[in-house]
Amino acid sequence: MFEKMKIRYLLALLFLLYAAGRLGPLLFPGSEEGIALITQLLAFLVVPLVFFGYYFRKQQLSVSDVATRKGFRRWIFPILGLALLLVVLSFGTMWLKLFLLFPIAPSLVESYFQDNAAVDGSLFFTLNLLLVIFIFPIVDEFIFRGAILKRLIAKTSKWTGILIASLLYSLLFADFFGAFVFSVAASLLYLKTNNLLIPIALNFAYTWIFSAGMLFAPPDWPAWLMLMETSDIYSKALPNALVLLASLLLTAWAIKRLLKAKRTEVEEEAVASV
Repeated sequence: MFEKMKIRYLLALLFLLYAAGRLGPLLFPGSEEGIALITQLLAFLVVPLVFFGYYFRKQQLSVSDVATRKGFRRWIFPILGLALLLVVLSFGTMWLKLFLLFPIAPSLVESYFQDNAAVDGSLFFTLNLLLVIFIFPIVDEFIFRGAILKRLIAKTSKWTGILIASLLYSLLFADFFGAFVFSVAASLLYLKTNNLLIPIALNFAYTWIFSAGMLFAPPDWPAWLMLMETSDIYSKALPNALVLLASLLLTAWAIKRLLKAKRTEVEEEAVASV
């Protein structure tokens, strides 16, 4: 399946689109939103459809061969719990990033607070949000937990593949460490279940919980934790550090429990189907 897909072509196209998204606004000032939307549509919709469509037809596969609802119901609540922990962890890792970055790049940190000061109601924001909450979770998993992870493992080893795939995935996000931990968790769940629907569901749950919090929760809630200005990075350092440590430990524990509890799931279903 995914192991036979030549990911170098996929990675090359994605890199070119990423470079176009970065360089385009410099070459054509004032067109940032249009270029960003076009490159995202190409990278996360057109290119994956062509790439996976070609290999699925070549291997005579269907989506149900790699993502099945069989046995999925038992994963619903564990996935929701793990997604919530990963969201909390992301807030903690973002604080850590700002804490480390502020002494050496204060202007970059200040721009972060300016960019997150208000929710934009523009057409670009709406279209981008729809892509993020409905399309990206599916495409992310097919690309990074499907093609890239499985191909790298086939070429190297299990943990080398997980680490490289997670590193590539995390480069797409401002929250580098949080994205890396998410990718490792999603990779381990996929390898244990051999069902891409599991990490897809985890990605959906994480994205929707995070987006709901950003869109509907008061921006300063909870007041003792949320960062509203640069001074909060240090004045609220203790609660953020404690949340980061607690969420990291709980996430590691949850992943370990989930994997231990589901260790024989694939084997049991294989035996039952004989």
